[in-house]
Amino acid sequence: LRNYVTSLFGTVADIKFVDGDPVGGPGDSLLSGLKYVRTPSALVVLGDTVFRFDEQQEKTLHSSNDFVLVGDADYPERWCMARVNSGSVEKLIEKKAEKETGTKALIGVYKISDVSIFKTSLEEAVQHNRRDHTPTQLSEAFTGYMKAKPLQAYSFSQWLDLGNPDNLIGSRK
Repeated sequence: LRNYVTSLFGTVADIKFVDGDPVGGPGDSLLSGLKYVRTPSALVVLGDTVFRFDEQQEKTLHSSNDFVLVGDADYPERWCMARVNSGSVEKLIEKKAEKETGTKALIGVYKISDVSIFKTSLEEAVQHNRRDHTPTQLSEAFTGYMKAKPLQAYSFSQWLDLGNPDNLIGSRK
């Protein structure tokens, strides 16, 4: 996976691989990685997400807007879902059994235009969850962040979440 990411983005981005604490959840892992970010903005790609951009979609990466990439998912209980209206994220819904109308799954690719604001929101979520001994989900940080920075949702069709057992098995065929 490291070779794959480096071959795709190594010439256009400074890449740092960070192994997080699985007990603290993805939010705690991302907070560990943010200490290496030296730029005001960042593109975050979760380590179990494999995707391919076409030329038009690649231009999205250079957008100054905050965004999440979203796609269709059959099992909403396995995904953080975004309620999207006219391309804007209205609300994030964490792994709910019933799929709501107008929602798409977050695929694990996020553009953050203001790392400082996002980091503050994430730190608050991590501190709260450490007190409660619960893992921190990225949706908790984005919910706070969205109060200051609106998120756009860009639909994406060519992606695979290797953290999902069904997709991992399917990818080996």
